[in-house]
Amino acid sequence: MATVSDDEIHVRTAMRILAFLIAVPLFLAGGTGLVFHSNGPEWATKLKREWPEELSQTAIERGMKSTEIDAFKGNAVRFVEIAESLAPRPIHAAVLAFGILSLGLAVWPRKRGTGRSADRKGAKDDAESAALETIEDAIETLPKKDRKKLLKAAQALEAEAGPEAAAEFLLDQNLKDDATEVFIRGELLSRAAEVRHGQNRFEEAADLYGQAERHEAAGAIYAQLERFKEAAECYLSADKRSVAGEMFERAECFREAGQCYSEIGFHRHAAQAFLKSGCEPEAADELVAAFTEEGGGALQQNDAKTKDLRGIARKAGELLFKLERFEEAESILFRAGAYGHAAKVAFQRGEYERSAELFLRVGRGDLAAKALERSGDSTGAARCLGEYMRDKGNDAEAAEHLVNAGEHGAAGDLFRKVERFEESGEQYWLAEDYSAAAEVFRAAGCATRAAEAFEAGGQFDQAADCFSESGDHERRAELLEKAEKLFEAGKVWADQGKPDEAIRLLQQVEPDDGNYSEACSLLGRVFEEKGMHSLSVKKFEEAAGETAITRTTVEANYELGRAKARKGDFSGAIEIFEGILSFDYHYRDASALLAEWKENAENQRQNPSTGPQTNGTGIPQMAPTENRYEIERELGRGGMGVVYLARDSVLEREIAFKVLPEGLRGNPNALRNFLREAKAAAQLNHPNIVTVYDAGDSERGFYIAMEYVQGTTLKEILRHRGEVAPGGVIYILRQMASALSYAHTKRVVHRDIKTANTMWAADKQVKIMDFGLAKLIEEVRNTTTLISGTPFYMSPEQTLGQNVDHRTDIYSLGVTLFELATGQLPFQKGNVPYHHVHTAPPDPVSVKPDLPRSLADLILKCLEKDPAARYQSAGELVEEVDRLTGK
Repeated sequence: MATVSDDEIHVRTAMRILAFLIAVPLFLAGGTGLVFHSNGPEWATKLKREWPEELSQTAIERGMKSTEIDAFKGNAVRFVEIAESLAPRPIHAAVLAFGILSLGLAVWPRKRGTGRSADRKGAKDDAESAALETIEDAIETLPKKDRKKLLKAAQALEAEAGPEAAAEFLLDQNLKDDATEVFIRGELLSRAAEVRHGQNRFEEAADLYGQAERHEAAGAIYAQLERFKEAAECYLSADKRSVAGEMFERAECFREAGQCYSEIGFHRHAAQAFLKSGCEPEAADELVAAFTEEGGGALQQNDAKTKDLRGIARKAGELLFKLERFEEAESILFRAGAYGHAAKVAFQRGEYERSAELFLRVGRGDLAAKALERSGDSTGAARCLGEYMRDKGNDAEAAEHLVNAGEHGAAGDLFRKVERFEESGEQYWLAEDYSAAAEVFRAAGCATRAAEAFEAGGQFDQAADCFSESGDHERRAELLEKAEKLFEAGKVWADQGKPDEAIRLLQQVEPDDGNYSEACSLLGRVFEEKGMHSLSVKKFEEAAGETAITRTTVEANYELGRAKARKGDFSGAIEIFEGILSFDYHYRDASALLAEWKENAENQRQNPSTGPQTNGTGIPQMAPTENRYEIERELGRGGMGVVYLARDSVLEREIAFKVLPEGLRGNPNALRNFLREAKAAAQLNHPNIVTVYDAGDSERGFYIAMEYVQGTTLKEILRHRGEVAPGGVIYILRQMASALSYAHTKRVVHRDIKTANTMWAADKQVKIMDFGLAKLIEEVRNTTTLISGTPFYMSPEQTLGQNVDHRTDIYSLGVTLFELATGQLPFQKGNVPYHHVHTAPPDPVSVKPDLPRSLADLILKCLEKDPAARYQSAGELVEEVDRLTGK
């Protein structure tokens, strides 16, 4: 087989490439023309209208930009127009046939050589590639087919059919530049722009589109060229302000962008653009417009839209505030419910009261206070700050501010809450809430102030009780008189050595009064003390009555008999006492007195010249002190009398000299027992018990001389310092339990353990006072109102009047420990005796959360209602303390 030379290979390759390059355009042109010819011009028009729109919709779905979409649409339209231009030409079939023939020649297989050709396969491939490149270069530089002839034909056609036909003819001949010139000359600028666009001569195309007033197409090209400002101006001319705004933003012409957005109501976009351009007034206006148009006048609470709109309003408010457009700033912030921000604006405007009102709406009483302070309303400022602090739980600080605001009732409530009772009482007093003032004064231990508050509130009974606690018995009597309790008032005056006042009141007691008999009896004693014996006897006789002795009249008969004995009428006294013994053989000391008086009566009968050998009281005489104790000053007063600092002139030492109420002289049995108990107490010798030195009668009254302890009571410590730390409670407990354990082994029960009866000495020793007095309290409670125990510390069995033993001290110690550990009593409101008998005490940990559980359990065991459930001895308590402390 013949071989093929290299030159032949090159020629054949070039011919095939040339045939292919000619075949493809002819095939496409002929085929498109045939389609258009077969479907008619209406189909072409429809295709030109609908196809670009469908392509645009596809482009939008794929996320293309508006500028890219517009360019895409333009290219599609141009393609349809080119195809349409081929439709009416009759040569389309011939062109198609020639295109098919050329394509066949290009792709028809050729015979492959052998021999030398096969041996040079690699070289042949390289030659074909080089030939192809040479042919392509040649096509680009081929001269036009008789260009002058074609131009002359176009001129003739222009003269005959117009510039459009001539230009289209030149386009058919691929003379695009010449065609463009004809289109421009014929003012077919849009068509000229399309040709230039097809040539990718974009700037010229955009300029021509602009001249043709196809601004949107021009804008799309400028956007492709990233000449965004020109694009924006074109879109603006096309009234496409949304796209124009976007183009201006890309060109960083933010002010112009903002104006575009503003004109079409895109207020948020406008505001952002204006902010970027530094046009803050315009930005503020756009934000206000956005807020208003998007429903800012009717905001719902806490939904997403509300939060978004409030954010817009706050931004607008900030800008308006910065621009010193304060009124507008406050208005939009208020409409948005951004009251805190609105308040700040009002403050800046100097509208301080308005600012305070708005701050209060958002719970910022502290800022409202500053605004009111600036306005000169210091009272209102204090009120706002006080209420703010109260809401924050800072009760003590809130109370101080409310005091300055004159809100005395509210301040009193808060001071009471933090247990600053004395200050609470003063505030309630200023608020004229005297009942509340009295209650907290009493809790604070300020008996006098409590009494004054009760008196101011017209609660004279309670006021009298408080004056009794403070030791002001004269004021107590005055208040009892105001309360129309004439008998009780007269009794107090009598006990205080004011016989005339006593007589004045007791004589006003009516016969139908339940206390009439006692009033007569008391008048009898008063008359006796004044030496008015006849009146004394008459009153005792009136008290005793003429009927047989009853439980009601036995006491009056007893006093009548003693009165007759004091007058020396032993016969009359004997007769009366024999009647008493026939009624109640064991009544008080009637049997002993009767024997004494019979002996005196016999002596009188045997020796009439000898007067009575007795003072007629039936009370054993006690040795007078003969000025042994020199009073230096008063230390304190209480329900059991007055305590003085005195000096023992015999033993040359300071002592505490306690004088008991004078009214005790009317209860000889109680005094006998008192002396017995005092004697027993004097036998107690323990470092944690106040030592009793002496007891007797003096010119001041019955007394107890005891160890003088420099220090203060635990009650005073609690009042001034508050609760004691757990370690301190344990320290005090061990000493008190040790003292009680010692006393109980001596068969001495205190019966009135409490913080007021326990001293904290200067040497940090705890000392329990008043051993021997508690039993006296119990014995005289039913016959006199001079002495009354406190119910806050009494055990259930003691409250019920049952027999008590040493375990009652353990219960009272539990109450004392509760008060020390928590700063308050387990029961301090309501019916306290009832609570001690029936109500379970609160857990100390619920009052003082940081209290150790072991200490709280110890206190609760002491407070068991059933004595058998408590610690059974104080010694057991000492052991428990040692176990807790690891000793």
